[in-house]
Amino acid sequence: MLNAAKVSSTEKQYPGAFQNATLNERKSPILRGISPFHEFLSWDEAPLLKAEASFLDEAKSITEKFNSGASMTRVASAHDDITQFAIGHMISNIIKKKLVKNNFRDMNDIYDAIAPGIMTRVCRHAAGTGAQVGRTAIIEELRACDILEEKAQIRQIKPAGTTPSIRDIGVILEETTKFTIDQITSTSRERGIVAARFKAIWIMRHVCGHPLSVIGRSVGGRDHTTVLNSLNKIAIERKADEAAKVKITWLCERADAIGVKMAHSILRHQENGARARK
Repeated sequence: MLNAAKVSSTEKQYPGAFQNATLNERKSPILRGISPFHEFLSWDEAPLLKAEASFLDEAKSITEKFNSGASMTRVASAHDDITQFAIGHMISNIIKKKLVKNNFRDMNDIYDAIAPGIMTRVCRHAAGTGAQVGRTAIIEELRACDILEEKAQIRQIKPAGTTPSIRDIGVILEETTKFTIDQITSTSRERGIVAARFKAIWIMRHVCGHPLSVIGRSVGGRDHTTVLNSLNKIAIERKADEAAKVKITWLCERADAIGVKMAHSILRHQENGARARK
């Protein structure tokens, strides 16, 4: 239901925010009472933002289907957008596994809490200064809003079978850094290869949620101290350089999308096979 007070407050604070927006666009929870509209003079001047207006609405509808007991194959078959499917599935997963704090057991509360931060990210992406929003961004917002339990780990938060393989990560890094997975996992200390190795370690930790020991073995048998050092270097770089932060987030979202796409494709194939047998 449209929260008229929030819309009115936003329009007063940011004149023109909802100018020429349709009623359905105004109803979107992602738009209610959210501040990033000051970057735009009117709704018509943010075409990509307008296209993204239903981003969380669709993910929320997917979460609702999962929460009501719909099968993964049926939900996947009904939704083409893998990012929205992945987000909706993940939110349902953390609720079912009770990885959220007591005051966030309701799906609506979770989506309302993360909407402002996600909308800010969508605005930045629209302006070309931020990475596209995916599960990495959603998890960051869930933590920023203090929704997740402290004990919640990536491999618990994300549904099983939806993260990329080490080989998939290698393909992404080879495309972006020109170094192969064999070079990345070698003993080479060449500056470019070391930088690519740091990125691989970060993705394995923050996208896949692998333990330090698994990461170490995957990048050439390195010990956990070396892995921790690599993670710390990327963390420092992300904190000091916004462009570097955007770039590593983009790599994470891209790598994560590979795992999601594979899982989504398998589920749809299973559903289509089941229908064909009827």
